[in-house]
Amino acid sequence: MADLPSTVAGEKAHEITGDTAYGAAWGDPAIVLTCGVDEPTDFTETSTCVQADGVGWFVPDAVLLSDDDSLDVTMTAVGYRPRVQVFLPGDYRPEGFAAAAAEIGDVVGRDLEKVQSCK
Repeated sequence: MADLPSTVAGEKAHEITGDTAYGAAWGDPAIVLTCGVDEPTDFTETSTCVQADGVGWFVPDAVLLSDDDSLDVTMTAVGYRPRVQVFLPGDYRPEGFAAAAAEIGDVVGRDLEKVQSCK
């Protein structure tokens, strides 16, 4: 958690509250990272993943294949443990999606254990 960037998609980190110490947030509306999530129910071995700096992020097809850039994005680094999920409000799309995937992915790829590839 200490290695996470102080900004994501140009938004500054802020303190979070709740019952977990394994999360982070940036901006308002918040870009939210949660560690230790379950595998998404709609993820399969043939699911498409978006690659950013060597980290594969699963994004549900309903968002990935949509032309609507106002949709919120939930992306999950399914190939790493602990599994990391990032919620990106549609307000930050389209540029914020790529920025968040790369900036957070840098830490994921460096600090977490890769257990499988997500292509």
